[in-house]
Amino acid sequence: MHGFRIQLRTLAARLATSMRQAFLSEGGATSIEYSFLVVLIAAIIVTVVGLIGQHLLPGFQIVEAGF
Repeated sequence: MHGFRIQLRTLAARLATSMRQAFLSEGGATSIEYSFLVVLIAAIIVTVVGLIGQHLLPGFQIVEAGF
């Protein structure tokens, strides 16, 4: 779990840096930059949901076994 937190912080820092650069660029954000941000956000969501799902799976298995 500790490794996940470090990875999540690193990913969040990279996302923040990318967003800062996109907003501060004089040319403005292009669709490619927005696409990059969407991909990073999606990767974070998938990672978090995957890890939370692993922790919830035993509870669902207990409920399923009860029926």
